[in-house]
Amino acid sequence: MPSQLLMVCSGVALCSLIISSSHAQTYASTGSTPCPGAGTLPSVLRVSIIPEDQTGFFLELLDALQTHTGIPYKVTNRTDLTNFGQQNADGSWTGSLLGELLADRADLVASEFTITSLRQSVLDFLLPLGSYQLEILANAQFGVNTSGLQYLSFDNADLTYLKNSKNPDYRAIAANIEAGRPASILSNDQAGQNAGIAKVLGGNFAFILSDRDVAGAVAANPGKLVRVPSPLGTFSWSVPIQQGSPFRVKLNVALLQLAEEGLLSALIAKHPEL
Repeated sequence: MPSQLLMVCSGVALCSLIISSSHAQTYASTGSTPCPGAGTLPSVLRVSIIPEDQTGFFLELLDALQTHTGIPYKVTNRTDLTNFGQQNADGSWTGSLLGELLADRADLVASEFTITSLRQSVLDFLLPLGSYQLEILANAQFGVNTSGLQYLSFDNADLTYLKNSKNPDYRAIAANIEAGRPASILSNDQAGQNAGIAKVLGGNFAFILSDRDVAGAVAANPGKLVRVPSPLGTFSWSVPIQQGSPFRVKLNVALLQLAEEGLLSALIAKHPEL
């Protein structure tokens, strides 16, 4: 988490969240012009969620935020959305969880989203809740330097990062994945991850995953799977919220209070799946 996060409002007022190592020490607002989110709050925080996040960390986090802010929330289970958080080819976000924020059908999406410049350009995020490294899981026999190797990935922000990277090796990995569509793209859920790991176990495949997931797969399959040295990148993740949301400042202050009380770290430690 950065040592200092500043939110500049209208070029006049300044809202600052001063963060020391893992938690905040001070929250201050100065100036006569209100920062985004300083107006009257709506009565209910509208939350979109997908089935796999309906239990566990995110609902417990929402409960804790409600306790600290007094803001009730209403959850809508979006089983109909197959696009997790990717922009469509035509530039729209229709059909995605993030599109629910842009269409004003939700104030917040209760799920783990990588913070990217593209997403940040149309949405806001609460303070970072964690980070991960992007790594490669490979078959111990084949490695990643063999002819005919097929890379696998989720169709998510990690693949977009590889496509847009200035590193030619990363772009080559993305091109390999694109050339292998549709078989090279796994569903962005536990079933898709299991299917990808099974492919790597069975042949000349390599899977782009978070360091946590790579470590888990290697530990579960000693001698069969390997972690390729040198991570592809490091990223932060958090919960997306409408850009300029009146809830953002209050929820962020509550997150900082949870961190100061040790409750946030305890909640994260309780859920190793994050």
